[in-house]
Parts: sequence; C-alpha cells; structure tokens
Amino acid sequence: MAATLDGALLNNPTTTGVNLAVADGGTFVLFASDYAGIEFAPGAALTLTATFSDGTTATASTTVGGAPSSAAAVSVAYNGKLRDRVGQGPAALAADGALDGTLTATLSASGGRTVTALTLQSTGPGTWDTDGGSTYWALGVAATLDGALPTTRGSSSRRGRLSR
Repeated sequence: MAATLDGALLNNPTTTGVNLAVADGGTFVLFASDYAGIEFAPGAALTLTATFSDGTTATASTTVGGAPSSAAAVSVAYNGKLRDRVGQGPAALAADGALDGTLTATLSASGGRTVTALTLQSTGPGTWDTDGGSTYWALGVAATLDGALPTTRGSSSRRGRLSR
C-alpha cells in the first residue's frame, strides 16, 4: 500500500499491517504479486475489503480491463502491471523480478477514515492481505509507485496520512 504510485510502501515492515488515516476522497495504491500470470488476466474480478479502525468494513470490486464498479465507501481501479514491489509469499515485501498487479484505491467517506487492514481477492484465484499472521501473500501498500519498501513484517502498523 502506498499513498501514490511512486511512493514508499506504507505497510509496517515487520507485520505488513497498515494503520493509515485517509481523508474523504483520498487515494492510496496497492501492489499484489501475480501468480503464474493468472491473477490479473483480462476479465479477472478483483474485490478489495477495507477494515476501518471502528471495526466497520467497505468492499469494492473491479474487473481487470474493465471500468470500476459503482461508487462505494472505497473504490479500486486496476492500473496494470507497472512495477515489481512485492514477492510471492506472506512476508514478501520486496521485489521478486516479476511485475506486480498495481491498483489505486480511493476512499469516499465524510471526515475520512483510518484503514487498519486490507484484503484483496482475485478470481485467479488469489488472496493478498496486510496481516502478517495470515498465510495469504503480502499486499504491498505505498504512497507512490517507486518509493522505498520495507523488507520485513513487524508487530505494529506504519502510520500515514493521505489527502486528496
């Protein structure tokens, strides 16, 4: 997870968790490693679930090669395989030599929210998240596309502030 396409990942480098205040209309970028070239094939359905600090969740979906779905508290758009930022594994917050599926998420919530967890699912099938204790592959979160990345998972989330 990053605030912009070229920014550093905002994941905690040890846990891969996130604790990110996002203003209404604010965006952040997600990076998910592809498996065997099937996760982001044209027509693949992607679903993002954001968990907020108050325990509520918001879900958004998009289709690779298609337009984003109708408006939601959080929306997500697939940008293509633009950079190599994460690898294949639960703690793989480093490049692995293969371009990653890159997405941009936008929050629509009056007053903003603090994102504490993210899960991305593909019909590929595949699941990525920001929970260092899960068996799912790491979902990289960064402010920009090319910012510095953490190299390990930790016990607390890295904080960041995003605005429009």
